[in-house]
Amino acid sequence: MDERWVSDPNTAEYISNMYIGSDGAWRSCGGVVDRFTRPNSNPVYGLHHFRQGALQWTLVERENTSQTAKPYKYLDLSYVDLINDTVVDIETGRVRPEGPWEGTTTMEFGRWCFFLNGHDAPIRWNGREKNPVGFLERPAPPLISIAPENQIGDTGNTSPGLGEFGERFAYGYAVTLISDTGAMSPPSEIAYVAGKNDDTVSAGGTLRKLSALVHIARQASHIRGVLLWRTANVQDVSTVGQQGAALYLLRAFPTGGRMTFIDGTRDERLLEELDRDTVGLFPTGATTMRMFKGYAFADGGPANPTRLRFSSAQHIEQFPDINYLEVGDQTTGRITGLYATKNALVVFKERGIYLVRGAGGSFSVDALTEDIGHVAGQNALKEVPGLGLVFWTEAGPYVLIGALENTGTPTTWRFIGQGLARTWHTRVNTKALRSVRAEVNLNDRELWVLVPEGGDDRATLGLVFHYESSGWSVREGFNAQCLTSTRDHAGVMLLGTTDGYVKTYTHAEDPPSLPEYRSAWLDLGGERTQVRHVTLEGLTVGAELDFEWRVDRHPVGYQAGPEDRRDLDDYERVLPKWGTARLGTDTWYREYPSGVRFDLYQCNGFTMQWRVRGNRLALSGADVLFVPSATHFKERNS
Repeated sequence: MDERWVSDPNTAEYISNMYIGSDGAWRSCGGVVDRFTRPNSNPVYGLHHFRQGALQWTLVERENTSQTAKPYKYLDLSYVDLINDTVVDIETGRVRPEGPWEGTTTMEFGRWCFFLNGHDAPIRWNGREKNPVGFLERPAPPLISIAPENQIGDTGNTSPGLGEFGERFAYGYAVTLISDTGAMSPPSEIAYVAGKNDDTVSAGGTLRKLSALVHIARQASHIRGVLLWRTANVQDVSTVGQQGAALYLLRAFPTGGRMTFIDGTRDERLLEELDRDTVGLFPTGATTMRMFKGYAFADGGPANPTRLRFSSAQHIEQFPDINYLEVGDQTTGRITGLYATKNALVVFKERGIYLVRGAGGSFSVDALTEDIGHVAGQNALKEVPGLGLVFWTEAGPYVLIGALENTGTPTTWRFIGQGLARTWHTRVNTKALRSVRAEVNLNDRELWVLVPEGGDDRATLGLVFHYESSGWSVREGFNAQCLTSTRDHAGVMLLGTTDGYVKTYTHAEDPPSLPEYRSAWLDLGGERTQVRHVTLEGLTVGAELDFEWRVDRHPVGYQAGPEDRRDLDDYERVLPKWGTARLGTDTWYREYPSGVRFDLYQCNGFTMQWRVRGNRLALSGADVLFVPSATHFKERNS
């Protein structure tokens, strides 16, 4: 497809609902059938196919019409059990902001699928249970009080208990939580207790020290352990309440249940000190997360739009406060996408592309360019086989090519949207490109892209890049706004529609609207010329076939072709074809192109263009016969 004013005559100006077959012919694309037998009428905003070995799930995000608070809509994340024909909710009431939205992004790691949308707390799901990702806030501190005097007692100066005989003491307590993946939270606020030991002999002839009574609340179900930390004796009561004191491990509890603990441990028996630089909160509002060199990287969210956070090496949900990289500045906008390769992590901003390199927790960031960037979201970044990583600017699609490393192959970018010039500037809503969704259809060697059309912020117009021929076509009538493909050998494309259906794309069905092939404008030789007929070569031609033409870029619409078209090699049509012949009864023949000729009358001009529309359309070539006109002496308009 080439929509430039001066185009290659061997290209088409516009192609709708067609794909390039393995034989090189342009054929009618497939249609859709219902994937789920019990569709929901609420719009589908997100699709993801998650596979774990033999088990696989199609995850669907649909609008929840029972919750309509502005400025949000609310979505339910669920999957459909095809065996029992039931919808199973994973999480309900998820936020969907009004206007253009990147959608929920996913990352698969280990046996988990991670979900981030920039508004709700990130979650992960493994087909059985749903758990939070990391820690978004510090845990609640323990409740501390002085234990009854008779809880601990002993004789001599070495007796257990807090502080020393006859002296004041002050101790602080904090907890950290251990999740089911082994990640540790930052410490809670330090809760202090203070008192003074008596130095008088009790009635029994013994000296007693005071102890602390520690209450730890019940934790969430995904918490597998609690670590109790304590300061050394600060003695000075005026320091009670300080939050920067050194914490030492006091006790580890292998459970997240409610606990009560009496502490009379002497300072010298405390264990290792807590390194606060190894723990931290998950970045609030992060919209994307990717793995690189054994570390999880996430954007800094709205609070830190230029900051790229990364986890510790051992626990990918543990984000130390000191683990971050500054990527560009405020002038280059927010981080819009991450893509991990063997050599580098590519970081896209609204106006900039950066490469993160390194390993072992030592990373650096270099600017590749700050001239262009990616204005869509994570769901629009796709690597095309044999080409590179496709990203989107307000001017159209670009591809990032190269080794992303100093290996002799320079990393650069190239514009690939020339063929979309008119469609992009007249139909695409470039102010709502955050809604763009993309997926690679390996079966047909295509990149499918859904973009917003007109004044709509929903991505419902389909653009298809045929990456082996570097051409574009358009998909119309599918009513889809999100898509995904199955992660198996079949590679089936799934589409989520605005009316609540999840559909499967298949060549067994006809496309929802008639395929159309519109030729480029043909230069007829610099003088007025008459076109006698156009012969289309194809493998199959459907019953519905409309042929039209126009001359000299005339603003008047196309002229219809004659009703009495001439079918060449007509006998080929009646022969049995593959898939319809009966073994042992019919004769099998090889399918080969047959021609259909359209005779044109009063088609006289300097340039001409033809178009054909029809069901089950296939084109492998076209011949145009023209002769000089009797009025060839008329000068051509410049």
